[in-house]
Amino acid sequence: MIDDLLNSLKGQVGDSISDEGLGMDKLDDVLKLSGDSVKNGVMSEVTGGNLDGVISLFKGDSDTSSSNPIISGIVSNLTEKLTSSLGLGDGIAGSIADKVVPMIISAAVSKFSGSDNGASAEGIASFFGGGDGLLDQAKGMLGGLFS
Repeated sequence: MIDDLLNSLKGQVGDSISDEGLGMDKLDDVLKLSGDSVKNGVMSEVTGGNLDGVISLFKGDSDTSSSNPIISGIVSNLTEKLTSSLGLGDGIAGSIADKVVPMIISAAVSKFSGSDNGASAEGIASFFGGGDGLLDQAKGMLGGLFS
């Protein structure tokens, strides 16, 4: 589902990277890196014990700007990926990440508000990859703590 969401945002993300002087030939790379950063950031929060914070974010109960620590962490991660993978300068990469991450999260919040699953642990896991996705990985990582 996240891939569908990213595809639906191509025009907006394209505008954001164009505003920073980046060519449209980088759009698919920016989208992939952005999706990976959001997924990894959410996974990191869940495995770090912040499942309630993630659920609150996707329910729309939390700020989706970079002032939210979850969003800020994802923005930092994406900025690093954009600089290392695409060779962008920190300023341009940070500006793109500051625009794109909240855009993705806000779109996801909208999707959850209109779905039957809602922003539950299962709904979020399904969004990020279903059975082999987020929740199963988190359970696997956390499982060792309870043995």
